[in-house]
Amino acid sequence: METYQTRVLFALILACTAFARAAQDPAPAPAKITGRVVEQETGGPVVGANVLVIGTMRGAATDENGRFTIDGVTPSSYDILVSAIGYKKEERNITLRPGEEIDLRFSMEETVILMDGLTVTASRYQQSVNDVPVSLSLVPAKEISERNITSVDQALRYVPGVNAMEGGQISVRGSSGFNYGLGSRVLVLLNGNPMMTGDNWDVKWYSIPTYNIKQIEVMKGSGSALYGSSAMGGVINIITEAPEEGLNIHVRSYTGFYNKPSHPEWRWTDRQNHFEGTAVNLSTQIGPFSTLLSSSIENNTGYRENDDQQTFSFMGSLGYHFSNNIRFDLLSGYASKKGGFFIYWKDLNHPYGNGSDPYGYRTRVAGTSTYVYPSISIVLNDRIFVSLKGRYLMTTSEDHLEGLTDESPEREDTFRSSDAQSKGGEAQINLQINPHGVMVIGADFQRDDVESIQYGSRNTARAAYYVQFEQRLWEKLKITLGTRFDGENGDDIESNGELSRKLGLNLTVSKGTNARFSYAEGFRTPAIGERFVSTFTGGLRVSPNPGLRPEKSISTEIGVRQALSRSMNVDFAAFYTKYDDLIEPQLDMEANQAVVIRFQNVVKARIMGFDLSHRTDWWSRLASTRVGYTYIDTEDHSPGDEYGEPLKYRPKHTLYISNDLNLLPLTLGIDLRYLSRIERVDEYHKTYIKDIDKRIHTAIVSLRLGLVKSHFSLRLLIDNLFQYNYITSPANLGPPRTAVLQLNINT
Repeated sequence: METYQTRVLFALILACTAFARAAQDPAPAPAKITGRVVEQETGGPVVGANVLVIGTMRGAATDENGRFTIDGVTPSSYDILVSAIGYKKEERNITLRPGEEIDLRFSMEETVILMDGLTVTASRYQQSVNDVPVSLSLVPAKEISERNITSVDQALRYVPGVNAMEGGQISVRGSSGFNYGLGSRVLVLLNGNPMMTGDNWDVKWYSIPTYNIKQIEVMKGSGSALYGSSAMGGVINIITEAPEEGLNIHVRSYTGFYNKPSHPEWRWTDRQNHFEGTAVNLSTQIGPFSTLLSSSIENNTGYRENDDQQTFSFMGSLGYHFSNNIRFDLLSGYASKKGGFFIYWKDLNHPYGNGSDPYGYRTRVAGTSTYVYPSISIVLNDRIFVSLKGRYLMTTSEDHLEGLTDESPEREDTFRSSDAQSKGGEAQINLQINPHGVMVIGADFQRDDVESIQYGSRNTARAAYYVQFEQRLWEKLKITLGTRFDGENGDDIESNGELSRKLGLNLTVSKGTNARFSYAEGFRTPAIGERFVSTFTGGLRVSPNPGLRPEKSISTEIGVRQALSRSMNVDFAAFYTKYDDLIEPQLDMEANQAVVIRFQNVVKARIMGFDLSHRTDWWSRLASTRVGYTYIDTEDHSPGDEYGEPLKYRPKHTLYISNDLNLLPLTLGIDLRYLSRIERVDEYHKTYIKDIDKRIHTAIVSLRLGLVKSHFSLRLLIDNLFQYNYITSPANLGPPRTAVLQLNINT
């Protein structure tokens, strides 16, 4: 199968190259575009602004002086689009003659952050958020720093429609209930590269440094027609910063502590629980070379029994421009994590006590993550762009029991372990078929190999082929059509294939008003862990089910993005999703009448609701207010007594409010997170988790104070200001009040 996949990829690349050469008539001397992008108010440079030549595959980003250069442009008339997060986009028409070099200047006006950002996730090429037919949210680096985000899943807690649960499990618009992170229905990418593990198909969040992130793009709704399995609920793409000229050093250090629990009987230790961490980033760009090195170390005692964590992460990237049209990039990283493993509480009277381990023991865990992502980008001409990517991701995990007393008898050192390797690659071709039409064609393959105590020795192989076409008509309407075929085979599983299709419409009604509609089919292939797991949890045996079928979905959305003024915008989207064959852990009976837990295709469901997000910048951005509200109405359509009941572990209402005041050098921020009470829990969980049906809504207020200078910042952050006791996931009490002091130094 791998040989066949390789031949297909090479044939695809050669065909594209031949097409490109055949399509090129004797060309006139290419032209060159240079220029500078500055702030309208101050005249200072706008660093990292995106400059695109509309109707071609060419573009550039501004350097530390706001300068940009675009070489090799075919002489003609073009629209030049300049955009940057936090600024109103600028567009200008130019005409280039053969051999001409033209110098441009753009003055950008500050505006609402969500109106004019660029995204690459929705269609696998850069375009304005206003032009995509699906709901998409951006989380910029500024918000990550201001909240002292140390794990990417924490940054998603303020994205409308997203719920980040305990253990790093992400649910978009109710796509997931709670399954301790196994088999994610949201695909997570790092610069477009999958970060899903080969065994559990989950994400090791500790392996992704947060200190060099440029922005996080969150696409809501099914993305399977472009990204395949696990994109059924949405796609999260983490974009890292590009190195700038000169030597740039960024150091971030923080220290903090947890407040004592609210009630004396909840206190499981007399020590002061605390956490601290330091991260260092170095980046440089010299001629055709660019490098970035990022490393962090963190220590957390945890606020619960056996919940301490020690993590280390390293990321390095190397870029080299062979020419103006060919670029090589290598992104690699290594991370490790060790500590305790808290799954659920003892009971409501001991919510910080560890209830998931046998009496007299505690589970200790260790894990690593190593990834290598090489890529080559080739601009064949103004209309053809080729991207070739390789991928290698290896994760290890190991769990062992540690006796708490001398009387505890010895136990087996390791009772759970899993080593997973994912190897693959992708070829993608972007064709500018006309000034307002783009076609994206690609092929993807991956092989997962797993050696595990609880899963056995397993391997699976996947191959996929996709095509998407976008065309703008009458300068107002943009149509998107896409399809993707995914095939899978492996040990002890039946070979299968899935076809996913999508339709998107985006209409520019007027200046500042964009309407959108999307229809998308989604699916998720069961993870190796779901199919073959054989272990014990809470005294119950978990048994394998190799016959699991892929989950499927059909989702639709209609939305509108409206600029109410230069400093105010609103985005509304109504959505409807139908799910079939959802995989959930269920109580089952073995042939010998023993009761076990087994993953099964048991759930048919319907989810409908709406997102509403609003932002206002007051008094020339002196103050800003952001509001995000999501309502979901869920119904279990599975045959039986549960028909019509709400889906398990989904809050009906989520509300996020952020207010910021910038009296530079002083800043003040107040955040509110509200999630309504979960309506329904899983019955089988009640058999071994005490008080799991005790639920309450979440209402958390956080305070941010900062002193910001040109080369350093000092921030004080207080989370859960009023020490509200809330549930982060079933049988998991959230942290008490925390205080953090953060120092940033930039050179």
